Amino acid sequence: MSTSRRMVSRTLHTTWNVYRGDDDYFSSTIEEHDLKFAQSSVPLLVVICDDDEAYPPFLETYDAKEALLQKWKNSSGGKISPISLVLKGANHTVDAPNARTRLYDAAIKFVTSLETEPVPV
Repeated sequence: MSTSRRMVSRTLHTTWNVYRGDDDYFSSTIEEHDLKFAQSSVPLLVVICDDDEAYPPFLETYDAKEALLQKWKNSSGGKISPISLVLKGANHTVDAPNARTRLYDAAIKFVTSLETEPVPV
């Protein structure tokens, strides 16, 4: 592995897994009031890939990812769409055709919902 690739990997590990890292949405200890989803000026579709290779160990199970998504929804002040989901069988790049189809369906449903529902302010 090249030095630059190791550095990126180390940086991503710190960003995602260290308490109060730059992108600390995954810490098991982070409080809902610390999450910033409610500050979004637009509705959000969140898709968590169930088989993503980069999750910390406490997010190994589908139920743990569902609980994380619910925590994010609770902190979002309604900004995270109820269409958001944990995508079973999907790795980080959503290689599985069935998972990719479900991702497309969720995205289309979300965009369509923006045309019919008021944007929360």
